Amino acid sequence: MFGGPKESDGAYASASGSSAGGTQQSSSESVSFLDQLSRSYPFFTLFGIPVRIHALFPAFIAVNALVSLQYGAIGMLYATLMYGPILFGTVYIHELGHCFAAKRVGGTVDHILLWPLGGLAYVAHSSGHREDIFVAVAGPATHFPMMVFWWVLKFAIKNTGSNFFYHMFEDAFEMNVVLLVFNLFLPAYPLDGGRVLVDVLMLQGYDADKSAKITAYVSIPIGLAIGAYGIYAFIVHSAMAMLTVFVACWMLSQAQQIYQLSQEGRAREHPMFSRADAPQAQTTNSV
Repeated sequence: MFGGPKESDGAYASASGSSAGGTQQSSSESVSFLDQLSRSYPFFTLFGIPVRIHALFPAFIAVNALVSLQYGAIGMLYATLMYGPILFGTVYIHELGHCFAAKRVGGTVDHILLWPLGGLAYVAHSSGHREDIFVAVAGPATHFPMMVFWWVLKFAIKNTGSNFFYHMFEDAFEMNVVLLVFNLFLPAYPLDGGRVLVDVLMLQGYDADKSAKITAYVSIPIGLAIGAYGIYAFIVHSAMAMLTVFVACWMLSQAQQIYQLSQEGRAREHPMFSRADAPQAQTTNSV
């Protein structure tokens, strides 16, 4: 991931991203500032799945709140709630979808990581590409019930005169729509849609190197387009649009990696393109 920690051996990347996860060092080692930024810390455990939080995630919430301070205290409160518990809960449920699906196909779950550009579920399974599609789609599928939840809340409060919560619930609904479309319907690796693309290519009989090359050719233009949009939005109206640029950079770095492997005939060394009958330690990533 762009500036993120390293992927586990034989990784699996779907959105909500390559993988991220803090690397641990012994207490006797000196820890630099950059080392601290790449770390993650235990947060809580639910359903037997540990959740870790990236060192920069609290800073992400704080920056959003400070940027919104120009709209007054109400604006700051709104940003804190939207980019704190609401976004956190949305991404967490998305990653739980990947985790439960991995367990359904006989896989295992190590942990979930929350970081500023989304979430990462560290899962592993030894099933084939059809099962992998199921695991990849399970994350974005969680947005459908969440959309219903926020839609119901929005109309339940519509006539109460609470514009604050009405608009918050409306934005939460739209957030889920955007995350669903972004993660599932953009066939760009390492998003969930990109993972589905790889699985489909492999099921059609393409070898690892050919599948990797096609995936890179599809992912790079999408990454460039997302980056261009982020720069435009940043210039026109939104300082936080730079996060979109960071997401694009991360996507492009992952696409370049698999393209390089395909050029060298080594795509099977990448966990996404390893043989279906080999156990795959995977990270499903969500933006």
